[in-house]
Amino acid sequence: MDAESSAVELSTIETELARLRKKVASLNKRKKPLIESIINSMRESDQTERKFGGKLYKLEERTKRVRKSKKTIEQDILSLLDEQGIDREKATEIYQQITDSTVGSESVTFRLKVAGLS
Repeated sequence: MDAESSAVELSTIETELARLRKKVASLNKRKKPLIESIINSMRESDQTERKFGGKLYKLEERTKRVRKSKKTIEQDILSLLDEQGIDREKATEIYQQITDSTVGSESVTFRLKVAGLS
């Protein structure tokens, strides 16, 4: 396959993916209030299981943790190191070393950017 025919097929695939993403987003938008409605209905009637249309729906309680912002994480870690008796400057240096060690090594890759011609 030469580059021109590959580019044509890529364009066709990208168009189809854009159409499908739009459809999936629309379906997910409709799905969320339906799920909430079923949950509210089951909670109001104190049911944990219910059969609809040949399917069994179970209501389970789950705990969820709220994500901390990067700034809050940094402040929490620095204050924890401060409580352990490490001075602020050294704590900041340790925090920076820890965050640097969690980042993977760099590698060179190539990316194709497509722009329309005028």
